[in-house]
Amino acid sequence: MASVPQVDLSRLGTQPVSTEPYISPGFFELERDRIFRRVWLFALRVEEIPQPGDFVVKDFDICGASVLLARGKDENVRAFHNVCSHRQAKLVWEDRGKRSGFTCRYHGWGYGLTGELRSVPDEASFYDLDFEACSLTPIHVDTWNGFVFVNFSTKPEQSLGEYLAPIAAKLNEHSFADRPSCVVLTAEIDVNWKAMLDNFQETYHLSFIHRFSVGDRAVAPANPFGHPLDFRLFGPHHFMSIWGNPAHKPAPIEGLAGRFGGVSGAGATQQTERYRSIRDPNWQLDVHGIFPNLLLEVAPTFFYAIELIPISPTRTRWISHHYLPKAENPCQRFSQEYNIAAFRDTVAEDLAVLGTLQASMMSGARRSIHFQSHEVLCRHSYNTVERYVREK
Repeated sequence: MASVPQVDLSRLGTQPVSTEPYISPGFFELERDRIFRRVWLFALRVEEIPQPGDFVVKDFDICGASVLLARGKDENVRAFHNVCSHRQAKLVWEDRGKRSGFTCRYHGWGYGLTGELRSVPDEASFYDLDFEACSLTPIHVDTWNGFVFVNFSTKPEQSLGEYLAPIAAKLNEHSFADRPSCVVLTAEIDVNWKAMLDNFQETYHLSFIHRFSVGDRAVAPANPFGHPLDFRLFGPHHFMSIWGNPAHKPAPIEGLAGRFGGVSGAGATQQTERYRSIRDPNWQLDVHGIFPNLLLEVAPTFFYAIELIPISPTRTRWISHHYLPKAENPCQRFSQEYNIAAFRDTVAEDLAVLGTLQASMMSGARRSIHFQSHEVLCRHSYNTVERYVREK
């Protein structure tokens, strides 16, 4: 097993951390105003709205916003508040689709793909109606390497490129192109968003809750607790490289799926030639944390994006977007379906435990959380949230 880098925890702190940010409604309001309404937030990838007229509606609950993202005839992706300008009714009710324009079902006001107000029934009965002023309310939107982000600030403090600059070089070690298929899994759990985020950026739990589903793919006698290969901190963002067991012997159906594509958690046995040259022989996958609530996880043959959208101080929407290459034959399609199903079943084990955490924290039994030396990303996230919230 390759040696695990020693991370300097002195700037992260080594003491237990307070549970207040996980249970306090007041802290949640500060997170909303000083983080989520201020920084760039992941929305989708361009492959999810590939053609003019394609649209997606996405709720950013913590910001109190329903967002309409649409690709115009000019190929540009735009974002708007999903609110009709007439009486502020919800404009688009579908989650996704394709249209040449949008019509409010309440009073029939019609809008174009670029947000302009195009038609108003009984227009003559309105007083000095200003069509331009009644266009859909825009939201700042930008794209980096195919990832579409939105920003709810009146004027963003940084461009998207500037925001991602600290971690861009690490992300650019991977190719995110040629992944036209997207499978989305989602669930809502009664737990604070940070507690859910913590789960997906540490490997300490693999030996226990996933001892059957993951088994020796990520732990082995040489590395019984699945210690990561590497950690890096990039301003508010961070990175972790996860160890994989090259001695893993797949079950028959897993082995069959692995012959035709990547299997989640089996990266060390499925290294591609490119990654053999840039990653440790025991490398399984990379986890990139984009502050505040996005994890980009990259394996040899696929990648996925996990986002945690806060709904309330005690409830979170988990969304996982799996971006896959086009299946060239039924065997590759089977492999992809197996991978999604295996991932789903593994995450179900996480969510079952996560659903118990909030009640435990709210009970007051304990006032602090203990992070160990390999839960680096958890502590870094905690400290970064604290810094954004406490600094005015």
